[in-house]
Amino acid sequence: KVLASLGLAVLLSIPSLTLADAAPSDTATLFFQNQIEALNTADYEQFVRHADAEFSAALTPDQFKQLTGALSGLFAAGYESAYLGTLQQADALVHLWKVSPEPSNTDYLVKIAVRDGKVAGFWIQ
Repeated sequence: KVLASLGLAVLLSIPSLTLADAAPSDTATLFFQNQIEALNTADYEQFVRHADAEFSAALTPDQFKQLTGALSGLFAAGYESAYLGTLQQADALVHLWKVSPEPSNTDYLVKIAVRDGKVAGFWIQ
């Protein structure tokens, strides 16, 4: 009984994951496609086009150049993507995507935080 209570407490402390989001919103899809394309073309202006002021200020052009250099065309040969759902984290809705670049045998998790209709964060894991 104690373990069951502990398990429930752990589950309640995890941010809510909404797998029922079978399809992303048009805005989430636009942001995802825009960010991946901007990474492929190393286009900083495109990458921050839909970003909020805080995200734009936090990511300098030099940092973006390092990011695109590290990815070195990871998605350029094409990729498959699957929308996984959302996480509500504080004041942002985080959209989750599984991205499988071709011909790699590695999948990546792409997270795009959206706050007030703008991109507030972007991560690739």
